[in-house]
Amino acid sequence: STIGRSMINKLVSKLSMDRRNRILLEVRETNLDAQLFFKDLGFRAISVLRDYYEDTTEDAYLMQYRYHPELNEMVVQEENDRRMAG
Repeated sequence: STIGRSMINKLVSKLSMDRRNRILLEVRETNLDAQLFFKDLGFRAISVLRDYYEDTTEDAYLMQYRYHPELNEMVVQEENDRRMAG
């Protein structure tokens, strides 16, 4: 959905190297639409949460989006780290 994409893009825009650098979420194993939606936005399944839900014995996938810094951001961070170690 367009609204869902906008919400995720807003969350992703708040990520950075030095503060929040990932988003985690759980998706029901039977919710293929949600899994594909998040995968399309750059999320990856990183583990299975067995018997996760209270209302069923269904498992969940823990999905993660990791922040990937731009090259210029990595250079600035490296310079800052060198100055602090100085």
